[in-house]
Amino acid sequence: MSEIDQGLFKGVAVVIDDQAEDGSDEQITEIIAAIRAAGGHPIIHTTLPPLRADLENYTGVAFVIMDWHLFPSETPLNESLREQFYEANVDFIRRLGTYRHTPVVIFTNEDLETVEGHLKRHDDMGGYLASGRLLLKNKRDVGAKVYHVLNEWAKNVPSVLTLKTWERESIRALNELFIDLHDRSPHWPVMLWETYTDDGPSAADDLGRLITRLVASRMDTLKLDLDSFVSEIEAKHTADPSGYEKILKRVLEGERVLEEKRLHANSIAPGDFFRRPDDNGLYINVRPECDVVIRKNGVAPNLYLLRGKKIADSRITIGKYGQIMDRDPQYTVFAMFDGDAYCFEFKELQVGGWEEWKPHRKGRLLPPFSTRLQEKYTSYLQRTGLPTVPKILRPAATDASASPAQATAVASPASGDVAQSL
Repeated sequence: MSEIDQGLFKGVAVVIDDQAEDGSDEQITEIIAAIRAAGGHPIIHTTLPPLRADLENYTGVAFVIMDWHLFPSETPLNESLREQFYEANVDFIRRLGTYRHTPVVIFTNEDLETVEGHLKRHDDMGGYLASGRLLLKNKRDVGAKVYHVLNEWAKNVPSVLTLKTWERESIRALNELFIDLHDRSPHWPVMLWETYTDDGPSAADDLGRLITRLVASRMDTLKLDLDSFVSEIEAKHTADPSGYEKILKRVLEGERVLEEKRLHANSIAPGDFFRRPDDNGLYINVRPECDVVIRKNGVAPNLYLLRGKKIADSRITIGKYGQIMDRDPQYTVFAMFDGDAYCFEFKELQVGGWEEWKPHRKGRLLPPFSTRLQEKYTSYLQRTGLPTVPKILRPAATDASASPAQATAVASPASGDVAQSL
């Protein structure tokens, strides 16, 4: 059994180095030997993959190591050709980054400041370096300690640490699920497919959601502790409250909204929201999911749309436990679009055709936020009016509102209440 702990980086490693196979560079030879000794499996390239290469093939690797100087040191190159080689490196990192948040590490014998300077000419590469998405190290400082270097790096980058921890557990649960169901019947997907096909036209979606749900149910609690980063973000907030809060809103938006570019063109669901060029409001679909499926005849159903308007944070009433306090005929989503909150009113429902609204879709509000919106709108439609309190008795009722019972009373329309979680 290997004495080298791979930690979060078990699996296949891609090594791109022009001296990886000829043994002329002791440092890269030592790195590759350490990967093998730990039980890892290095895939070695002596040049960058060609532009036509499908980099989606790299999505399953544990990490990618690349040299910066990918041509023989004795090869005479003018400055223009050297720049072309370096720009090819940048292009590869950029293309790889569109497929996966794969840790990319540059282990090189070149001057690190020179490499960093070239990367920082590009705003996105500068962002990669600043956020820890790229690791830049001298080969001499790595050698046989490659896994130690990688794991120490991950411990200091919360997104990498979370990704690798979650990835390990989700892959374990996914394989466990397919082993169990295959042992019951290798045709289990077809059996369920037949059921879903009889029920509607979206069998692939239904099967995919089932697998996602079953994988989640088999996952153990992540062995993850991010407490050590809390003081860091608190310091960032103290140093720049406005800037930090703006970033936090964008993070919250990523939690509750899927951007249009991530949605399938003809996928329709409750929570899809739209904005017309001539209207600064948002329109959100509340029609149930089973009613907005494009059937086999290809005809798309109509959307049931509620209009929402941007609302200033100062006008939102936040409860003791962080919940938004809305009036009955409205629903507010905090940090929904471009970091802004939107309040949707229930009094008017607009029916619109999918083909008409499709070009204006901006994203999809995700559960549980979209589910809560549907629930609240349904409740609004079924509300029952009650007789008012006689005027002569209203002062007494007002006085009573100052009692401890106020804590459980529904607030007036002016302050606007009915709890909704942020």
